[in-house]
Amino acid sequence: MSSLSYFFGLEATSTTDGLFISQLKYACDILTRAQLLDSKLVHTFIIVSQHLSSDGSLFSDPTFYRSLVGALQYLTITHPDIAHAVNFVSQFLHSPTNDHFLAVKRILRYVKRTLHVGLTFRPFATPTTLVVYSDADWAGCPETRRSTSGYSIYFGNSLVSWSAKKQHIVSLSSCESEYYALAITIADLFWLTHLLHDLKVSLPQRPLLLCDNKSAIFLSSNRVSHKRAKHVELDYHFFRELVLADKLRTQYVPSHLQVADIFTKSVPKALFQFFRSKLHIGPNPTFSLRPGGC
Repeated sequence: MSSLSYFFGLEATSTTDGLFISQLKYACDILTRAQLLDSKLVHTFIIVSQHLSSDGSLFSDPTFYRSLVGALQYLTITHPDIAHAVNFVSQFLHSPTNDHFLAVKRILRYVKRTLHVGLTFRPFATPTTLVVYSDADWAGCPETRRSTSGYSIYFGNSLVSWSAKKQHIVSLSSCESEYYALAITIADLFWLTHLLHDLKVSLPQRPLLLCDNKSAIFLSSNRVSHKRAKHVELDYHFFRELVLADKLRTQYVPSHLQVADIFTKSVPKALFQFFRSKLHIGPNPTFSLRPGGC
């Protein structure tokens, strides 16, 4: 078989740094379907502090709305920077309004500006470990007051897994929402460790979990049972057991370095661009084209 070049809409290019994965053709097809090939470009996919609700005039073609959002969900394979926005608009698939469609169009205009960017996967020379950023936006939904969880998992210098998802319960505190997010993250993290074990890839160190909530970290490592933690679902206390069993390391990270913030909330342009660079999202180094051109 020849070298990987195109697979299910994913375009692979070998570079001096490793392997560059993008979805240029797929993104252009979405823009063509939405008739936005000649649209105005934007620097960010969502307006900071924008909150959509179910109120408003209904969109005339909900099937078209759902098809665009579904296509954007597949585009997040190489565009994890839009995962939060896509998760945002996906919550209104049952009854989209005109405001929701305008939010989808803004995401597409951002996609048009970043058509030629993708993910770079770099090889590692020595055994490496897993580093995880986990975060939650407490009560971020103005209608249900549910929080949004987000995480990014790095294997060496490569981003290998990420998520942006609304939580299933209403958290009574920021500590609880962060603790819930940590538990969800750990479940996916240990699935990944088992996969690496099956692939005969050894991890010299325990996975490192980075969180910007000191209370959640303290709750996971404290051996004393507190009354204030009893309302937390028992199913998620396996996180604490893993920490106490010395199978996982936790560490505090300041909010301005919390990469997972990009998956839980809208952030200012400068911070968004910083987080996007930390996700190793960038242009194809093998060629240079005009931004926004198919």
